Amino acid sequence: MSLQDIIQKIAADNEAEIEKIEAKTAEQKKQLDADASKSEAEALKALGAKTEAALQSVDAKTTSMARRENAQGSASVKRKGIDTAMGKLLDSLEKSDDKTYQEIVSSLVKSLPFSKGTMLVPASRLSLMKDLAGDFELESDDKMGGGFIARDGKAEVDNTFKNLVRSVHASELEIFIASQLKLV
Repeated sequence: MSLQDIIQKIAADNEAEIEKIEAKTAEQKKQLDADASKSEAEALKALGAKTEAALQSVDAKTTSMARRENAQGSASVKRKGIDTAMGKLLDSLEKSDDKTYQEIVSSLVKSLPFSKGTMLVPASRLSLMKDLAGDFELESDDKMGGGFIARDGKAEVDNTFKNLVRSVHASELEIFIASQLKLV
């Protein structure tokens, strides 16, 4: 075999080897592209699942917030209804006729733990209170709406209608009004 034949044989073998390497490289590239597409699809699927979970979480939180706001709004409306009713009750007590007023105040005076001292009364009811005050010295107040404040030097009893309705008996009245208005 001549030198030229040997060179041609080496060149042919090299050419065949190059073709094998190119074919193998093309196959590997094809496989890498397929793997990349598969990885990309899996990543998109995972991202889609995470997005869906996040959307469900947002929906759940939004629904929860809407329920809470609705409940707060409902509670606020109920509270306003109760406050309005208690205000009307207080107004009704303060504007009651003399006979009703006397009955209410008389029972309050009888329940006092002392029978002498000073009694602060509404100026508009001063003459009526003279008959009910017993041994109490009367003082009038233009700003007082109804009821009285009794003092004996050691103790003070606030039997103003405002105090009785808004503080002393507020819980019982709120429950009663709520049940009457069918708020509970």
